[in-house]
Amino acid sequence: MKIQDQSKVEFSYVIEDMDGTVLESSDETAPMDYTHGQEDLPPKLEEALTGMGKGEEAVVAFDPGECYGDKDPEMIFTVPRTEFPEDLEIEVGEFLSIALEDDGEDDNIQVENTKEEAYLDARVMEVNPEAVILDANHPLAGIPIRFRVKVLTVN
Repeated sequence: MKIQDQSKVEFSYVIEDMDGTVLESSDETAPMDYTHGQEDLPPKLEEALTGMGKGEEAVVAFDPGECYGDKDPEMIFTVPRTEFPEDLEIEVGEFLSIALEDDGEDDNIQVENTKEEAYLDARVMEVNPEAVILDANHPLAGIPIRFRVKVLTVN
């Protein structure tokens, strides 16, 4: 069976940068499943999967910003250290859940330890005594990447 609109598809994948460094892999998470034609995947990847069958493989290259968007400077926030609990140890590279509230003038940022849909995951870029700099862009935003995919099932 070949992939067409409304096919239920499962595939394994490796996302790598253009030097071949693995950035993410279904070996670390789980294979991806989706319904073809529902725009659940980047259009270029879905187009490459069209017509493929079980066991077939493809490599799809994306220009910077094409898959996960461009890096948006408005998604980088400086949050006063006083907004965090005093005893909270914050480390560069970790992810925190944040909520943005519009107070009419500036964005007010609330840091929560929750995974509700209204929250953004933001990576800690810098920590100093006065503030914490958070980046809510997707970690792969703005960089060229390759998807290596292998179709596991088609129904």
